[in-house]
Amino acid sequence: MRVLLICGDYWHPAKVSIDGAAPLAERGFHFDTLTDAKDFNPRILPQYDAVLLSKCDQAADADDSSWMTDAVQQAFIHYIEDGGGLLAVHSATVPGKETQ
Repeated sequence: MRVLLICGDYWHPAKVSIDGAAPLAERGFHFDTLTDAKDFNPRILPQYDAVLLSKCDQAADADDSSWMTDAVQQAFIHYIEDGGGLLAVHSATVPGKETQ
């Protein structure tokens, strides 16, 4: 199974998600990792059986700009409607940035 792992933000280093997913390789999972969400291109989604999202709405560990635009959200909706799998874990389940 080919999986896109999107991970890494200030509070959740990418290495934790990458190391956590590594044992699944023995079970036939192949992970492509994206740690800078500004490099995300929705057109790649159909290449994957599933997406493992382990990142808050922060582009990268040293870049706190938002990446979960309306267009990105719509891309995920279409991907799921077309049969793609999405697993959002931990920080990825936070709906947005905290406001003061």
